[in-house]
Amino acid sequence: MLLKPADEDQTRLPSLSEIDGPIASSTSPKFVANCKSFREQFQEGDEVLALCTSTASWQAMSGRAGYYLRRNGENIAMIITMLN
Repeated sequence: MLLKPADEDQTRLPSLSEIDGPIASSTSPKFVANCKSFREQFQEGDEVLALCTSTASWQAMSGRAGYYLRRNGENIAMIITMLN
């Protein structure tokens, strides 16, 4: 389930396997390498957060969507899947 821009920034907890979709469909070697690195950094106890910034950020040409890898409350890696 993709997040869509709304009044506030959004996050949700997807499964780590959800990242496999963008990896499989990408033709960008750099993006694929970034995604694989993201997955390789994952450790037991980490969480993955899907993110989508607010509608206002998209209208201001600074919108982002993607995934964070969070460990002990700190974001340690990020994959950007959409930006403008």
